[in-house]
Order: sequence, then C-alpha cells, then structure tokens
Amino acid sequence: PKGKSKTKYHDKTALIYGGPLLNEDGEKFRDQFIRRLTKLLKSISRFTEFRNLGCDLYLKESFTNLKWNYIPKLNYLIKLDSEEEVFTRFSKSKRRQIRKTLEKGIETSDLKSEENIKSIFEILNEIYKVNDKTLILPIPDLEFFQQLMKLDFTGLIVVRLDGKVIGGGFFIYDDTYLYHWFRGGRTRNMHHLTQTA
Repeated sequence: PKGKSKTKYHDKTALIYGGPLLNEDGEKFRDQFIRRLTKLLKSISRFTEFRNLGCDLYLKESFTNLKWNYIPKLNYLIKLDSEEEVFTRFSKSKRRQIRKTLEKGIETSDLKSEENIKSIFEILNEIYKVNDKTLILPIPDLEFFQQLMKLDFTGLIVVRLDGKVIGGGFFIYDDTYLYHWFRGGRTRNMHHLTQTA
C-alpha cells in the first residue's frame, strides 16, 4: 500500500508468491480478502508485495482501487528448441557480445551444490538489500533457496570469471516453460565485460 507504515518493523517486507487463487465464486470476496490481508500485514511489515508468476491483469482493478501500487512486469517467451537455434535467433551484435564474453574466460555451471547456492544468494542479497535511502524488492532467506534447489523442477546457473562467482540465478521449469526467477551479477569493476555476461 502507498504511504508510510506505522509499524515498528521498518525493515520488514511481506512477500506473497503466486498471488490470490480464487475460483469463479471467490471473485466476489476478492476485495474483502485484499482489505483483510492489508490490515493484517501492515502492523508487522513496512511493505507488502504480491509477486505473481502468471497473468495478473484481472486483479489490477481490485488492487488499485484499494490504493495498492500496480507495477507491470515484462516476461519474454523464448523457444528453447536447441542451443544452436536459440543462438541463431539472437541479433548479430548480441551473438558477437556472447562470443567476446566467452573469450574473456567466462565459465558457467548448473551444479546444484551448496557452494553455488550460497554464492548466488550472496550476490542477490547485495542487490536486494535494504539501505537507509531505498527499500529494494524483498528476497527470501538462504534456507528458502536451499530447500528450493532440492525440488526436481528447479535449477540454477552460476557465472564465474577467474574462479570467482560474478553472477547467476535460480529458475523453475516444466515441460513447456522455464521461469528465471531470481538472477543478478556483480557489475562493479567489470566494465571490460559485456552486459550479456
């Protein structure tokens, strides 16, 4: 919700994954549900965020009418038929950036090891952390990602340069889609690498 919270927990943010799941009969209770949830959470968190994985436009009117901020997201659907065909569909300049990056010695790994999970989390935590001026989007704790990576439909990617992790992310997938959920990289002092890295 907009405005300052009166809660004493100034660094707490409630993050709700997936959004409200309502059948046709439940739509008439949608606004009431959002009101009660707002009242419940505003005393224990500074901000509340619904982070939906699918289309959420049908909820927009209800949330905005109840003074929530609506921030649209941008999803790309990329056909993953083969590595060669995916690479060919990139623009010529993007393919050149990727080749140059690989020539710099960039290495990747998808091993779901404890070391890789912690390395990615540390980078994400730096990106999402709270400071005195800005409240960045919330991120779950390390245990969440450790448990997440135990599931069969999840994975990760780690990017290394000279043996040091400089980026990576966590994703979930099914037979049709791969959803790149959390990702980030260290860009400071990395100006010699392209953004593709």
